[in-house]
Amino acid sequence: MNVLDAAFAIAHDYPHGGARALGMRMGKNSLSDELNPNISRAKFGLADAVQLQQLTGDYRVLHAMAAELGHLAVPLPAAELGDTPCASLVAKLAQEFAQLMAEVAQDLADSAVDDNELRRLERQSGRLVAEVQALLKHAATMNAEAKPAFIRSVA
Repeated sequence: MNVLDAAFAIAHDYPHGGARALGMRMGKNSLSDELNPNISRAKFGLADAVQLQQLTGDYRVLHAMAAELGHLAVPLPAAELGDTPCASLVAKLAQEFAQLMAEVAQDLADSAVDDNELRRLERQSGRLVAEVQALLKHAATMNAEAKPAFIRSVA
């Protein structure tokens, strides 16, 4: 499925009134026209694609784009930051990396990767990425807090 077909399907599958109702939520009277391949005067943009997916929770455009580009889109698990000390975040990151490497070693041992193994690798990789993001967020917070108040208010 290409990205425009995916966007068309998302809009028309919208359970609360289809493309017309979704267009109203997006503030676009022309959504149906923009998604109609036979109407060339109306264009569906990237920002519209993001908003469409955010409002519906349907990521077929994202997955279609990734597939067309030879990539895979995997959701990031939520990483809770809270008041976690930096050392704990580093330890958690190391733990997630070790778990990913254990999964890789186990799954590649027979020189083949089945669907279940691939899903486990994707899930474990997502957890590692989430921990890296948590560490970066924590470092950015520490950086901002170290700056004088007048600089923080500008940024």
